[in-house]
Formats: sequence, structure tokens, C-alpha cells
Amino acid sequence: MKITTEQLYSRLAGLQKLFSYKRQSKIDIANIAAISKQIYVALKFRPRVEFILRNYVELASLISSDKLKLHAVDLYFLGTYVKTGKFSNMSEVSTEADFRQAYEFYSANEITRQVQLIKEKSESLNTSFAKFTKTNKSIFELRENQTNELYDMLVAGKINLYVFAYFLSQGKFKIDFSKIHDIEIFRILKIADYVSRFEITDILI
Repeated sequence: MKITTEQLYSRLAGLQKLFSYKRQSKIDIANIAAISKQIYVALKFRPRVEFILRNYVELASLISSDKLKLHAVDLYFLGTYVKTGKFSNMSEVSTEADFRQAYEFYSANEITRQVQLIKEKSESLNTSFAKFTKTNKSIFELRENQTNELYDMLVAGKINLYVFAYFLSQGKFKIDFSKIHDIEIFRILKIADYVSRFEITDILI
């Protein structure tokens, strides 16, 4: 696909704006395109815009030449927020080499390793003793606040955002957003809901 530097910046800035709202009702995935378009139109009025855009030049070129997937950039950007609580300005991944190195956490090998980690965690919750004492539980079992053991692994940096979102997309658990009262949990689960729409072929590089 073809994308300009300005379009890529506006897309990521739109994601940041959407998932930074303090009111849950404002965090509506359907609004991403409209928010990004507003940012894109406003760019021409921003001073020193070249300094804002310089971190996105090579990434946009790589996407346009099919050397990088757009959803991979989305995943890295949103995954960084989930891991650190801060949105990246992409300065640390502005070159192909830097992006590929930072993206290793989302590679096929890492996804395989993390799925195995989930399997081991699930088995540890369902030992014979746990079953005998009826204390066994599913790693996907939701608490009242709609988090689970898998969510704990996500925010602890043990698994990546795509792995969490994949199990969500497979119906292993279903989130009731109306039961969430913590805005940070709401944001992260909405981000996961957005990423759950990505195909694995769209994020591997």
C-alpha cells in the first residue's frame, strides 16, 4: 500500500488521541479514521512540521514499498503504550534496522514462545491438587473488572499485545466493557479489541 509521511503520522497520532480520552464513551474504534483525518488536515497549519514528521519518513517509505506492514507499525505503537503507559514518538524506531530490532518481541518465534508460556501458566493453574481442592481456574476466566490472568501477563510484559488480542478474537473470553470502571483497563482492553481485528499475516515482518 502507498502511504505518505503525513498520513502515517496522522494515523498514529489519531490512535494516540483516541486511546487517550478520559471518557469511556469517547473511545470508539469507529472514530479512528475521522480523528486521523482531522490531524492530517491540521498539519499544514503547524509550525516546524518537518521536525514532527522526521521520525516517520523512512517508515512510510518502507510501507509504501511493501517492506513493512502498516498493521505492524500500529501494533508496535499501541503495544509500546500497553507496556510502558506512554505513546512513542517513534524516534527509537525511525530506521528499518531499529524498527526490526525493536519488533522482535512480535516476531513469529516470540509469538510461539509466548503461546507456550501461556500453556505452561494454564497448566500451573490446573494441577491435580488444584482440581482435587477445586481451586483450579482458567487463565481466561474474567474477574469483575474484566481482567484475567492473561491480562496480567500482558501488562507485565510477558506476552505481547497481539498474542492477547488473538485469544480475544478466538472467543476464549468475551469482555463486557460496561462493567469496567477503571479508565486505564478500559483503554488497554479497547486497544486489544482493535488489534484483535488484525490477521497474523498483517503483523509479521
